[in-house]
Amino acid sequence: MHSVYAGLNALPTGQYDAAVSQGFSPVQALRGVLLPQVLRHVLPSLTGICIGLLKDTSLAFIVNVPELTTVAGQVNSREQIYPAAIFIFTGLVYYLLCYGLEKTTRRRFAPR
Repeated sequence: MHSVYAGLNALPTGQYDAAVSQGFSPVQALRGVLLPQVLRHVLPSLTGICIGLLKDTSLAFIVNVPELTTVAGQVNSREQIYPAAIFIFTGLVYYLLCYGLEKTTRRRFAPR
């Protein structure tokens, strides 16, 4: 939330004034003029936060939340075969989730 607020403060005040002078209400100016400009600058920061949150979910097993790493450990203890393959697959899933999130963000909001 702080990064979005900082992004709004980084915009020139003339952007808001121009939107209001064109007949936009303050909410319309924020939604239609200011936020699209802010998202291009703030989205890399927000994507980094989301990827960090995704990676930190592997620590959720401390409070007994069944997540991907915990389930992989349970499968490994139940099957007792191919433990390396199970955990390599788990790492691959985390990698693909983070990579997909990063690529989607880069493709959608990269400066042109």
